[in-house]
Amino acid sequence: MADVKDSVITKYGIVGIGMMGREHLINLHHLRDQGLAVVCIADPHPPSQLLAIELAQSFGWELKVFSGHEELLKSELCDVIVVSSPNMTHHQILMDIINYSKPHHVLVEKPLCTTVADCKQVLEAAKKRSDMVVQVGLEYRYMPPVAKLIEQVKGRDFGNVKMVAIREHRFPFLVKVNNWNRFNVNTGGTLVEKCCHFFDLMRLFAGANPVCVMASGGMDVNHKDEVYGGKVPDIIDNAYVIIEFDNGCRGMLDLCMFAEGSKNEQEISVTGDIGKGEALVPEGIVRSGSRIGGREHVQTIKAEDERIKYEGLHHGSSYLEHLTFLSAIRGEGIAAVDLEDGLMAVAMGVAAQLSIQERRYVTIDEPVYEIKIGVVECKPIDRIHSGALLPSFSELVYLSLNFQILICGVKMEDDGGERSSFVAGLIENRAKEVGMAAFDLRSASLHLSQYIETSSSYQNTKTLLRFYDPSVIIVPPNKLAADGMVGVSELVDRCYSTVRKVVFARGCFDDTKGAVLIQNLAAEEPLALGLDTYYKQHYLSLAAAAATIKWIEAEKGVIVTNHSLTVTFNGSFDHMNIDATSVENLELIDPFHNALLGTSNKKRSLFQMFKTTKTAGGTRLLRANLLQPLKDIETINTRLDCLDELMSNEQLFFGLSQVLRKFPKETDRVLCHFCFKPKKVTEAVIGFENTRKSQNMISSIILLKTALDALPILAKVLKDAKCFLLANVYKSVCENDRYASIRKKIGEVIDDDVLHARVPFVARTQQCFALKAGIDGFLDIARRTFCDTSEAIHNLASKYREEFNLPNLKLPFNNRQGFFFRIPQKEIQGKLPNKFTQVVKHGKNIHCSSLELASLNVRNKSAAGECFIRTETCLEALMDAIREDISALTLLAEVLCLLDMIVNSFAHTISTKPVDRYSRPELTDSGPLAIDAGRHPILESIHNDFVSNSIFMSEATNMLVVMGPNMSGKSTYLQQVCLVVILAQIGCYVPARFATIRVVDRILTRMGTMDNLESNSSTFMTEMRETAFIMQNVTNRSLIVMDELGRATSSSDGLAMAWSCCEYLLSLKAYTVFATHMDSLAELATIYPNVKVLHFYVDIRDNRLDFKFQLRDGTLHVPHYGLLLAEVAGLPSTVIDTARIITKRITDKENKRIELNCGKHHEIHRIYRVAQRLICLKYSRQTEDSIRQALQNLKESFTEERL
Repeated sequence: MADVKDSVITKYGIVGIGMMGREHLINLHHLRDQGLAVVCIADPHPPSQLLAIELAQSFGWELKVFSGHEELLKSELCDVIVVSSPNMTHHQILMDIINYSKPHHVLVEKPLCTTVADCKQVLEAAKKRSDMVVQVGLEYRYMPPVAKLIEQVKGRDFGNVKMVAIREHRFPFLVKVNNWNRFNVNTGGTLVEKCCHFFDLMRLFAGANPVCVMASGGMDVNHKDEVYGGKVPDIIDNAYVIIEFDNGCRGMLDLCMFAEGSKNEQEISVTGDIGKGEALVPEGIVRSGSRIGGREHVQTIKAEDERIKYEGLHHGSSYLEHLTFLSAIRGEGIAAVDLEDGLMAVAMGVAAQLSIQERRYVTIDEPVYEIKIGVVECKPIDRIHSGALLPSFSELVYLSLNFQILICGVKMEDDGGERSSFVAGLIENRAKEVGMAAFDLRSASLHLSQYIETSSSYQNTKTLLRFYDPSVIIVPPNKLAADGMVGVSELVDRCYSTVRKVVFARGCFDDTKGAVLIQNLAAEEPLALGLDTYYKQHYLSLAAAAATIKWIEAEKGVIVTNHSLTVTFNGSFDHMNIDATSVENLELIDPFHNALLGTSNKKRSLFQMFKTTKTAGGTRLLRANLLQPLKDIETINTRLDCLDELMSNEQLFFGLSQVLRKFPKETDRVLCHFCFKPKKVTEAVIGFENTRKSQNMISSIILLKTALDALPILAKVLKDAKCFLLANVYKSVCENDRYASIRKKIGEVIDDDVLHARVPFVARTQQCFALKAGIDGFLDIARRTFCDTSEAIHNLASKYREEFNLPNLKLPFNNRQGFFFRIPQKEIQGKLPNKFTQVVKHGKNIHCSSLELASLNVRNKSAAGECFIRTETCLEALMDAIREDISALTLLAEVLCLLDMIVNSFAHTISTKPVDRYSRPELTDSGPLAIDAGRHPILESIHNDFVSNSIFMSEATNMLVVMGPNMSGKSTYLQQVCLVVILAQIGCYVPARFATIRVVDRILTRMGTMDNLESNSSTFMTEMRETAFIMQNVTNRSLIVMDELGRATSSSDGLAMAWSCCEYLLSLKAYTVFATHMDSLAELATIYPNVKVLHFYVDIRDNRLDFKFQLRDGTLHVPHYGLLLAEVAGLPSTVIDTARIITKRITDKENKRIELNCGKHHEIHRIYRVAQRLICLKYSRQTEDSIRQALQNLKESFTEERL
């Protein structure tokens, strides 16, 4: 790596020493006290070279001068290169630097390159060079007033940012060498060359990525009378640009380059839902105020940065930019503006240029995903041809808007279905009580929880947030936390910065209103739901529910329909509690160091191992079960009985696997189409979003029809099922007349031949023809137009095949572009005919369009849109009728998710293992924890020779002390025990010969050693905090695993802490597995008869440790394995010999003390072993005669002192 932090002088080279290059030279001179020097420059322009040499000499620097960057690279004189050459040269220079053998850190002036394609090529090349830091010179971030505004936005002074407005009113472009900056081909266009700064700031303020861009601009004043080499400049001098971001924020740029009379060159404003801030440059003023405070309380400050030693051309921002870049290359930070930032700034500029040229919205996908790549030749408005060939503005908007998923007017972010779509409301009181309402937008379910927060770090809240994984968290503005606690609002800021935080007024958290809402919206009756009982116990969660539902209805523009929600009041009595730290330690959802291991190792988490589900709902249910396993033995055994029948009846197993594939993957999500009703809209707003809303309504009814059509096949498979779960599914779903009634209602309106389709054009056609013919005359006309234009498009493709001799011309379709042509490159002889437009190279093919195709696409989409809207109008009555049976649909979705998890996850995973590798566990309320020949479910799938180990714990032996050297298998064993218990309590077979499990209500872990930088905690402090959490939350039915407690501090303190923790846990009935290196902890067994000491056997051969990974009784019998490892590591023999002598003296003294203690407690242990055997016989299922004989044998063993 190009590590310069240890060098005396960091050597810089500058490529391009024009005006900006000399500006960099001056800034670096003012930073020379940081240990740097400019040693070389490269520029083909002699006058620029002379000016730079004179400047450097005045600083006392002697420069080596080159005419090109290649010579500078080959000289290898510098460690760092600043690229400030003309824009169009950046790509080649950067590629040469990145691909050069010696690494050089790079600061490249904006823009990164002039095209997105070039930016992406640089980005991909740089990914292969981890030994280089590459930063883009978007230095406006560092201007003191702008930096202050950024600080305020990050501090959420203005709430959620909704609008960003940037005005740049300035002088025209300066004269550059050979006037290269007068032409788009050299600069990328004004909106790339000049405005990438502002697009970068917009993205930073919005905290989101752009979706679409609309711009208007032209060349109206500047450069119109200039001619260079017979060419007139084509750079615009004014523009308005509007940008929509993926989080709903909007940005606007107001650019004027003939406004020399403006007092401020840049005026930047950021407006959020609670306040607004403004930065004025060059005044250096920042103004900020809140909606509550109003105009009278607006604050004005002068933004300054004491670090700046040189203001320069950009008010000190270039100086600060170099300062942070120097820190990055010295390993003291990272590149503040990386290549991805540079690429997105260019993409936004290219999209804006394209929008001006083509007079339309441009989605950001077009430049970023190479739908249309290259420098846009931005013509002045008066030169763009107008007339019949251009579609209308409304048609262009319809064609170009980025498609989003809308469900009855509800915008939903979709990532393939695995990540939850919860919105969570949180509120607390001063009594350490927290109320949470979690609303699942996919399944229209509301989960209410209220609990006392026992930890100052909000471990219970973190556990629930880890479980629900919300995309939005709603909190009140005021801080009501108890003394010593951070408050839920600050918790969200500190630990969930990537989640959208919404601050609602305290009045929105109204428990009375929440109770009324639940009463009206819940699918169950209030008495059946137990609302009267839960009102006092869950008043905070009801308050959170009121705020959550209010936000959903306001944000999504919907009304939640009455009696449509599945509402649950969650307590700690139904599920095992696994805290967030334990979830990570046990690798339930994500493996450790996933980023380092790469995608090939995703199977290392239990979730990834069992994630063979076929539906998104089944996947989410599996995740939920792993995070909150069951405690009810009857429910667990019901699942296990089902699994028994599936594993013994192959016909049933494969039949269910096949029939479940016939149900749509999104069946559970269809519910929310019926649970939400869009708010009424006027004709004025009918347009794109309503078309998409109509399309999704039709799609959801088709999905429901497909699911209901598959029910008879499911009934046939389940007809002879014996187990309670499958028989109950057959009775409650397959024989339920309500589903037949819904099918009949759908059949009266929806065509019998309509099917759910995933191919885009087939899906669109199915949606257009979903309704039976003759119901609506206008719909029939729109369908005819749709068919005619579709046929005309295909005829046009046939015509082009013959006319241009392109037999393999294809006509693909996607929802965003519509139809387009795909032509193999090998068929194109020479230049493609001029009739083809929007030509893009895509692999071995060319994608393109034509004016005729574009016109037909517009008509086709318009006809389809009309079909969708007319169909929606006809389907409103059907939707209302279906909503009456929403509880039946909820049941169907839940059943399908459960069957998917049991059949496609549990049964499938077990069936792929060798016979008898997994067994059915037995669950008890008060029996022992006994696992015979247990295996780690994840590691055994990776290592075929995995060694199994057993465990036995009971009331008589509730603590195991496990000893062994490093890498002997202790940590794996701790994980293994917990994972087997979790699998048993989700109703799955376990990797063991035999297992009986006492139902666990909490799993608490203390594993791993690392500093916690977020809380500024050392390794030992982290250990103590986690241990304190265990002590505060342990119950008599908990399972505790602790790995190497106390090794992060001194030996004496660590031993004392570990010993006292063990004694505390021994006083409880919880089961504890304690792994340690401390030999002294083995003495616990000599004092406490309910402690058992085990060790992992290690064989010593030729002074080397041979790990057997076998667990055996007794203490560790590896003599001083630390000395063996030290000897292998190469320590001097004299050091090893002295260590052996000292160790022998300490060991002899310790052994004498242990022998004395053992003698004192021998008789107590004998009595306790008898008690232990008696407890085991208590839970035995043997016959009376067998138990009587066992008691006689026990008596004889005790009296003869053989026990």
